Amino acid sequence: MGVIDTEGKKYLSDNEIFADAFNYLVYGGKQVIKAGELREIDTTELSVPYS
Repeated sequence: MGVIDTEGKKYLSDNEIFADAFNYLVYGGKQVIKAGELREIDTTELSVPYS
């Protein structure tokens, strides 16, 4: 699984691909997520409250 996960993360790190994929899958193709407005964040900064 490690190689597939790494390749998937690398593929989706392209803002255009990420925006297109999620706009299609989540919003039925409507252009809600804009590639130019995306920025990379450190996932270790994310937290789940009350867990």
